[in-house]
Amino acid sequence: MNFFDQFSEEFKREFQKTAFRKKFKSGTQIMIENDDCEVIPIVLEGSIRVYKSSESGKELTLYHIDKGESCVLTSLSLLNEFPFPANAMIDKEAEVYLITGKVFLNWMDKYPEWRAYIYQMMNKRIMSLLLIVEEVAFRKMDERILSYLSRKFEEEGSSLSLTHEQISLDLGTAREVVSRLLKDLSDKGNISIHRGKIEKLKNF
Repeated sequence: MNFFDQFSEEFKREFQKTAFRKKFKSGTQIMIENDDCEVIPIVLEGSIRVYKSSESGKELTLYHIDKGESCVLTSLSLLNEFPFPANAMIDKEAEVYLITGKVFLNWMDKYPEWRAYIYQMMNKRIMSLLLIVEEVAFRKMDERILSYLSRKFEEEGSSLSLTHEQISLDLGTAREVVSRLLKDLSDKGNISIHRGKIEKLKNF
């Protein structure tokens, strides 16, 4: 569904008049933990990765903001007036709409369809974050790798443009661990590994 299909004509007109568009290159750091939130993004193209990082530099991806989606943690920060509790980086070259915090809060009061959109995003992210907590707390890394790849294959097809580094960041583990577990899956005939690509085989 097109992002604008869920909104009234009145809201569409105000959105186009108020929001401003900006392009970001892949790898651009757009938020650092404890930054004040001044704008909220809505992704037109590309992807934003929201993640937590430890003092040792270890990272765990919380979620990706893809086409038509917004940032739940930014919404919560603006609604509750607290700093951004994570980090955000452009994962794939992106074009986004940016809306100021003042406008965001005004629309929450003024437009029921905007509130519905934001709450829908919140519900989706809460469920995905609960899944992450469950996997980190109760599942072994080899099980998590299988679950991760299964979701990716279901969403993107039988050939994934993924590096071992990307997977390690998404799962919050070392690259070496990912490489070893992927090699195990390859040896079993579940997947085929190429440079920057993973292909699903019949035994998966």
